[in-house]
Amino acid sequence: MKKFILLILLIISSLATAENFSPNPSFSVCFTPGDNCVASLISEISQAKKQILVEAYTFTDFHLAKALVKANKHGVDVKILLDRSQIDNKNFVMDYLQTNNIYLKIDYQPMIAHNKVMIIDSNIVATGSYNYTYRAQEKNAENILIIKDAGVAKHYIANWYARDKASVSIEKYRTLNIKPASFVAH
Repeated sequence: MKKFILLILLIISSLATAENFSPNPSFSVCFTPGDNCVASLISEISQAKKQILVEAYTFTDFHLAKALVKANKHGVDVKILLDRSQIDNKNFVMDYLQTNNIYLKIDYQPMIAHNKVMIIDSNIVATGSYNYTYRAQEKNAENILIIKDAGVAKHYIANWYARDKASVSIEKYRTLNIKPASFVAH
C-alpha cells in the first residue's frame, strides 16, 4: 500500500511541475552587446496579426514604441503594463504611447514589476533580462529568448492578465499618492 501511495504521489508531483512543449516549438536567442536585439523584437512585432501583450520594468526605447504604435494602427491589439517607476521618470515613450491610444496601465502592487515580456499572437514569448531601453541594446550585456510555442505562451498570457487585473490606469495611479518603489521600505 505504501508503494502504491508513493507511486501516486510521484505521478501527481511530476504532472504538477512539468509540462511538454507543443509538437513543433522553436526558439531564438539574442545577446547584447553584439546582436541586434531591438531589431529582433521589432521584426516579431511587425509580423503580429492579432495581439501584443507587454510587461516592462523600464520602457524608454522609442524604436520599440514606434513599432508597437504602428502595429496598433494596423489593427493589432497592443496592451502594456509598466512598473510604477516609469511614472516619475521623464518618460517620453510613455507619453508617446498614451498619445497614440495604446492601452497602458501601471503594475504598482509588487515592490518592483520586473518582468520584461512580450507575448505576440498567443504563440510567441520574448523574455529575458533585456529592458526595453536604448542602453539594453547599446550599452549593457542583456539577453532575449524568443520562444514560439502556444503552450508556453498560455502561461505568460495567464500571468499577464493576472498582473493586468492588479494594475491601474496612469491617471488612477496618480490619485493613489503612492511613493516611488525606490522609497518603499524593504
